[in-house]
Amino acid sequence: MVKEFLLMKNIEDALDYDYTNIEPFTIVIVDWGVGLKFCEIVWDGNKAYFKKLPLTNHIWSSSTLYNKEKKQIRNNWFEDFKTENKLTSKSLMEFHKTAGKGNDDFGVVMDRGFVKTISITQIEKTKDVVEMRFHNLNTNESLVKSLNLAQTINE
Repeated sequence: MVKEFLLMKNIEDALDYDYTNIEPFTIVIVDWGVGLKFCEIVWDGNKAYFKKLPLTNHIWSSSTLYNKEKKQIRNNWFEDFKTENKLTSKSLMEFHKTAGKGNDDFGVVMDRGFVKTISITQIEKTKDVVEMRFHNLNTNESLVKSLNLAQTINE
C-alpha cells in the first residue's frame, strides 16, 4: 500500500484505494515534490479520511492504542518539550526515547506486555540528502542510511 501511495501523482487519490482487509491506521505523508506539503490519511476500518496539515510541529498517537485523554497527555509532553528544547533531529530522537519514561501504559516508548514499542525510525531531509535513522529498542542497535538525491538512481 505505501509503495502504491508513493507512486500516486496526486496523494488525494488514496481516498479511492481499496482498504479491504487492512487494519486501521494513520499515515503521515510528506511531499517534497513541489515545495513542502504534509498530509494525513486515516483509515478507521470503515472509511478513509484525508487531511492537509499545516507546516507546523505535530505529535501523533495511535487511535487504536490511546484514548483522547492519553493523547492529550502525550501532546502536553510534546508541548513542554518544545518550550524547553530547540527542536533538532537529535533532540527529537531523545524525546521519542524518553517522553513519559516509566509510564509503560502510554509513554512514548510503551510496553503493555501484549503490545509494545520496539523501534523508533526518523527521517530527515536536508537539501539534497535524505537520512533515515532506525533505533531497535530491543537490541539498542542503531542504523543510519543516507540517500543523496542529487545522484542519479542506479548510477
